[in-house]
Amino acid sequence: MNLVPRLGHGLQTQEPSSAMPLQVAQVFPFDQAWAPDVNTASLAPQLFAMSLFPYLCFLFFLTKSGKTPKLTLFGFYFLLVFVGATIPAGIYAKSAYGTSLANVDWLHGAAESLLTVTNLFVVLGLRQGIREAEAAKQAEADAAAAKEAAAPTPEPSKRA
Repeated sequence: MNLVPRLGHGLQTQEPSSAMPLQVAQVFPFDQAWAPDVNTASLAPQLFAMSLFPYLCFLFFLTKSGKTPKLTLFGFYFLLVFVGATIPAGIYAKSAYGTSLANVDWLHGAAESLLTVTNLFVVLGLRQGIREAEAAKQAEADAAAAKEAAAPTPEPSKRA
């Protein structure tokens, strides 16, 4: 027997068999953030899945802008290879070793090496883009200086 609050009637008894089941609206992952049994194992996969859409939008607009160095753009796309390889590696670590990917060194190292390659692509592409922009700026300055040097200078007027 449970005591249940009733509007205007104080506490009344209610038999467990007649109690209505409580239905909770879920808005993943935000409804779990304040749950008493929340942990990273239950929240991380949902946050990971939710982060894919914004990243794909980022790639779309980065590609559409046309201003990103090619190697950097390739690096950002290569991050999807890292994600694609990490998921099966994590599943294999859990099924074969009974633990997370972070605890299986040879699998974790292989997966993280893909992230390292991704970072190299991004950094080398940005470095290349900076050098190209500096070279273009220098070429523009040289062209302006050459044009100024080639322009005839007006002769001073002769006064008698």
